[in-house]
Amino acid sequence: MVFGPALNRAHAIEVKQAVFPRIICDDAVVAMLKDQADFKHEVISDTDGKYVVNLYRPAFLKAPACLWKQFLDGYYRFDHTLAIIENNIIHLAADTRKLDKWKYMKGHVTAAKKRLFEFIGADLPNEYRPHE
Repeated sequence: MVFGPALNRAHAIEVKQAVFPRIICDDAVVAMLKDQADFKHEVISDTDGKYVVNLYRPAFLKAPACLWKQFLDGYYRFDHTLAIIENNIIHLAADTRKLDKWKYMKGHVTAAKKRLFEFIGADLPNEYRPHE
């Protein structure tokens, strides 16, 4: 059995703040870890300013850019993931709560790919650029 203030805090964050499919980091954890070398790859600031676990963190921090370019989509499966998201957006258009979550996921995955392209120093292909 698990109980205590940490579990209560985790539950409160999950119920009141998470809203979208993500793992929010408690402010106390962020304050404790923000000066660690890999923090900027492991935890990112989300669209609403909450710190979340970066599910698309650079897996090969010291790999050369040519290796990154070769395996980027194969490793992270961005195209496949975005196709599933687009399909759900089309089919759930009548359910605004679910639609909002899928739209959030689309933005999150698209931003993750952009961050990875910036990390390896490559230009982001047009299909992943934000539409104006």
